[in-house]
Amino acid sequence: MVPEEITAVLGNESRKGPWVVPARLAVRSVLGDCHLEMQQAVIKQQVTTIEAKVRLGSVTIYVPDGVDVRLTGRAVLGAKSSELHTEPRPGAPVIMVHCDVLLGSITVKRPDWMMRRRASRAIQQGQ
Repeated sequence: MVPEEITAVLGNESRKGPWVVPARLAVRSVLGDCHLEMQQAVIKQQVTTIEAKVRLGSVTIYVPDGVDVRLTGRAVLGAKSSELHTEPRPGAPVIMVHCDVLLGSITVKRPDWMMRRRASRAIQQGQ
């Protein structure tokens, strides 16, 4: 199966709000910035694979508490990191992030308070 692609070249690309996360997603950043906000995303499969390739750019993946995120791959003159501090909840979706970084970064983190507030407001308005 061919993965869906999100590409940022000399610019920014983002997915936020309610969106369906495919089982395989290729994220590319060349002198750009990609943001994936997953706090309102619909994840239908148990395991999601994100293939992230960064050249002189960045990819930031925002996940809600309790999601199991596993980083693999390499970072040359760059960084791949997880800033999550909570344990995954039992049976939580697994997000496999395969990193290929050169002079850039891939970061997995919890949404900041503004993102959580916006998501909460959107849920309240939808009910």
